[in-house]
Amino acid sequence: MRRHLRAYYSPAAYLFTRKFICEQNIANFKRLLADTNEPSLLRTLRGLLAANRRELALLQAEREWS
Repeated sequence: MRRHLRAYYSPAAYLFTRKFICEQNIANFKRLLADTNEPSLLRTLRGLLAANRRELALLQAEREWS
C-alpha cells in the first residue's frame, strides 16, 4: 500500500506526513506514560515511544540527506 500512496504524494510530502504522525504519537505516548502505573502498560508504552523516536530520527536524517 505504501507504493500506492507514494504515487500520489511527493517524497517531501510523504516525509512530512510521517514526521507529523511520529511527533503526535510521541506526544500521546508521553501523556499516557504520565497517567499510568501499570507495569506491563508502562513497558509497552516505553517500547512504542522508543520506536517512534527512532523513526522520527531516521526521517529527519533522510530529509537532511535528500
